[in-house]
Amino acid sequence: MSGAEQSQRAIDPAIMEDVRRSFGRCATAGDVISVFYDRLLASNPDITPRFARTDFALQKGLLRQGINLAILHAAGTASGTTGLSRIRY
Repeated sequence: MSGAEQSQRAIDPAIMEDVRRSFGRCATAGDVISVFYDRLLASNPDITPRFARTDFALQKGLLRQGINLAILHAAGTASGTTGLSRIRY
């Protein structure tokens, strides 16, 4: 199957709902985004300097938004696909 065919393949809506709810539980039960960055920075001393001038409040919001857009895109929504196409790195 080509990459284009894979990207157009529908994901079971029940699975997408499970993913959406799971991330929602993680996001409301605690600060999952902060835990991610804490573990990332602690995982290797070479990583920390790369984030020395990072505005973590902004960065955490961007990661949360990116995850939400990825979920919406995988669910086949136009807003998710459009939003992901606008992310720059």
